Amino acid sequence: MNANTLLPKTLFGRMLLIILTPMILVQIVTVLIFYERHWDTVTRYMAGNLSSDIHVIVDRFAADQSQEGFEETSAFAGRYFHFKMDWHQKGILPRIENAPYTYASEMLRQSLDSKLSHPFELDLHRHDDLVSIHIQFPGGVLEIKS
Repeated sequence: MNANTLLPKTLFGRMLLIILTPMILVQIVTVLIFYERHWDTVTRYMAGNLSSDIHVIVDRFAADQSQEGFEETSAFAGRYFHFKMDWHQKGILPRIENAPYTYASEMLRQSLDSKLSHPFELDLHRHDDLVSIHIQFPGGVLEIKS
């Protein structure tokens, strides 16, 4: 099979091929680049915002690690961020085997690394619609679910 059998025979067909092929290719490349960049930006901002919210909760709890402080912080987290919190007294940070790497999980991990001074583990794949973050404190483990 040679190329001449695939190319148009008429002048009009060749003109369409010469004009439309580059236009379609440019549009495809432009759309792919735009969406890739858009999703990258959205993912980074969402990870940054979630890690900032978690940072506020962790700082608030770190200031008062009593039972009363936990209850106040938990109420604050529920009211303003719709987070649920658990405190595991004398708990040890669990080792969570995460599912395969995703770009969103890596962005969240990097953002939390830059904001939190405590060790943490992410559980992003145990439940489809739940993000669970375990944060180690000297007295136990704080678990934040969103």
